[in-house]
Amino acid sequence: METPYISKREDVLNKRGIVAMLRGNEDQAVELWMQANKISVKHFDSQVNLCMYRWQSGDWLDEELLEKFNEYVFTVKGKGQALQC
Repeated sequence: METPYISKREDVLNKRGIVAMLRGNEDQAVELWMQANKISVKHFDSQVNLCMYRWQSGDWLDEELLEKFNEYVFTVKGKGQALQC
């Protein structure tokens, strides 16, 4: 894999997280998404993936998911705004 540009690092970490999840390595997936979010808390894809994983796994209640979505996801122009009901 070629070394990503700094601006694309979050995308690479997110994609690696998806691959880890598909391979059944949930802990690694979460760690990779958290790394992407440390670089940019508003990285849409990794934030959505991490939030949805935590909600689906029972770590978060519906209210917690909506709180995080309101804080980080719904505020992303275009993508996040389109998710609001």
